Amino acid sequence: MRTPVAFLLLVVLVLSSCGGGPNIRPMIGGEVDDFEDGDALTLLGTPWESVADGGETTSTIFVDTAGNRPESTYHLTVGGMRPPGSAGNQVSGARALLGDRETAIDVSTYDGLELALRELQGQQQTFVIQLATASVKDFDYYNAYVVANDEWTRFRIPFDRFSQEGFGREVIFTGMDVTHVAVFSSGYGPYTLAVDDVRFYRAEADSTR
Repeated sequence: MRTPVAFLLLVVLVLSSCGGGPNIRPMIGGEVDDFEDGDALTLLGTPWESVADGGETTSTIFVDTAGNRPESTYHLTVGGMRPPGSAGNQVSGARALLGDRETAIDVSTYDGLELALRELQGQQQTFVIQLATASVKDFDYYNAYVVANDEWTRFRIPFDRFSQEGFGREVIFTGMDVTHVAVFSSGYGPYTLAVDDVRFYRAEADSTR
């Protein structure tokens, strides 16, 4: 008995839709975390986690009230150490998991990432703000660099300021499959950083507020 061509085509379409990339969820509202619930979970219900990778790097995180901004009760404090001479793969900081190998969020309708930072040791330090995507398989994620000091500063970073470091395969950033947001120390030695109000923003929408 000959199998109808239309049926074979349907089977191919179903199989192709079941494999491949992660399940994509749209980012609604843009808010990642304002920490006002007092826990280390994002507003998406996913965890913040400390990251210390390689050599003698260290990192710890906790939700804090000391030194908070006037309009905010809670923020995330990240403390750690990158030993002098640490290589680029020796990272210390914190990341918010927004997805994994099976899930990711679509932020392609937004223009960039916004967050507030304060360096709590009273000195200027450079930090890496990182966006990871499921399409990058070799850890060469998208980084932007900011300098934080002992005053709360709100950073608004357009997506076109994020770029790969160049050690892996080049993948164009689309914003359609983001899996984490991270903040890492870019310098050497100890640091203590306060992080607050992490969100994806739309420039046009914000300008009409």
